Amino acid sequence: MNSMHKNTTLNATYKFHGGIHPTENKLISSSSSIVKLEPGKLFRIQVNQSSVQNVEQTIDIIVTKGQKVVLGEVLTSFQSSINLLNVPVHSPCNGTVLEIELFSCGHKSSLPEMTIIIQANEETPHETSVTKLKNKWTEESQKSLINKIRNAGIVGLGGATFPTHVKLSSPLSSDSINPATLIINAMECEPYITCDDRLIRDYANKIIEGALIVSRIVNCEKIVFAIEDNKPEAVLAIQESIKQITEIELGLSILVAPTKYPSGGEKQLIQIVTGQELTKQQLPKDLNILVQNVATLFAVYQAIVLNRNLTERLVTITGDLVDEPGNYWIPFGTPFSEIITKFNISKKDLDFIIIGGPLMGQKISSFDIPTSKKVNCLIFNKRIVKVEVKDCIRCGECETVCPIKLLPQQLYWFSKSEQWKPMEQLDLKACIECGACDYVCPSDIPLVDYFRFAKSEVKHLLFKEKASELSKQRFDNREKRLNRIKLARKAKQKKATQDRKKASENKSIDPDGKKTAILDALNRVKNKTKQKNETNTGLSNEE
Repeated sequence: MNSMHKNTTLNATYKFHGGIHPTENKLISSSSSIVKLEPGKLFRIQVNQSSVQNVEQTIDIIVTKGQKVVLGEVLTSFQSSINLLNVPVHSPCNGTVLEIELFSCGHKSSLPEMTIIIQANEETPHETSVTKLKNKWTEESQKSLINKIRNAGIVGLGGATFPTHVKLSSPLSSDSINPATLIINAMECEPYITCDDRLIRDYANKIIEGALIVSRIVNCEKIVFAIEDNKPEAVLAIQESIKQITEIELGLSILVAPTKYPSGGEKQLIQIVTGQELTKQQLPKDLNILVQNVATLFAVYQAIVLNRNLTERLVTITGDLVDEPGNYWIPFGTPFSEIITKFNISKKDLDFIIIGGPLMGQKISSFDIPTSKKVNCLIFNKRIVKVEVKDCIRCGECETVCPIKLLPQQLYWFSKSEQWKPMEQLDLKACIECGACDYVCPSDIPLVDYFRFAKSEVKHLLFKEKASELSKQRFDNREKRLNRIKLARKAKQKKATQDRKKASENKSIDPDGKKTAILDALNRVKNKTKQKNETNTGLSNEE
């Protein structure tokens, strides 16, 4: 094994286009230590907690009403050879299945989702003992590690919830001009959110081990810990953890970047680390890069080293209505209403909860929605006076800050006039909905809301066009088929007419048909004799 270069900490020299510097509001939650939230008595588990779960294939719920379950027990199953994108969910407690039902869980479509309600059992301990496997993962195959990660229910915990096993199923290339690189996304650039920061401070060595596991799976040559300069304690924790590693087969370095939103976006992060800009059609793999979030790597560590399924996550609880803001381990399925009760949050002052950050987060006005794998932050702020939306003054600030180099002002005008085709041509789908344009707009226009609506309309338009094209193909195929039948019928009728005409002519020459019968018989004999002679000639030539 080759010795690694220790404490390789560099300052980022590359930048991405645009970006903003919003008020951070991070110290209110990052200054306190991690706490485990006292679990409640009732959990509602969403069956689908992956962003790309295959909705066309039924997820098999393998528990029934009244069944006893234990912490970490699998609740759903899938056929691994068919449902390549699906991941299971697990019980967050020891208890009993009360009900399996549809429930509105805050999906953007407003459609209800299948959920499993579990009543926690007070007679059994919530925690279960786990046994560390003493780094046995170094002896396991890549396929075995990927299967364990999938069976543990791990998805991207940075908010996207893309199945981790899918990302890891395509090894990086060793022949590329770009070294196979794992970039650990520790930017956490959005205001208020500090769960990754605290996770690094307290569990840096475990996150690094999770990164080493992932690196082994995809054949990485180096690991880069990318982090913003507003997290000095986290940087120090990484440096100290690196010092404790004696030998390693790949390079491990830290890249400290200036604080700027949205530096945590995948494409922006890659540009900061490598200086290379992904085109709108490219994926990180095209540059021989894999990006993984801090919390995801910690979950990988727990799944492989501790043999623990994903049943909880670290969530930032913050906002001006929270008396004790901080980062808490919260089991999946915990209703928001229970969190409101535990933190003594005044409902009369609360208009909505923000899931995620204030720029890319989702506003939820229903407090019965349960926590899930996508919930990394809950913001409880006092009601604010709604600002008046004014007319666009064409200042161009939105274009200046757009990290994707789009033209938000033009997209806005086309969206407002419902001209979807031009928006598609202006590459609307490349918008990452970061909210930077909203933040700088002096007219307080909710640009991202317009773009989200436009995306849904363009998607619907494309669906209609595809359906129309399919209908046209079916119509054309039908016309061709009918035309073939028509031509075949005409040919048949023509032949029948000719046969009748010929029969009529023959009848005048050979009334009783004897001559015709004799001629037909002679022709048959003649043809058979000819075929026989040809066969004999062929055999003679072969001899």
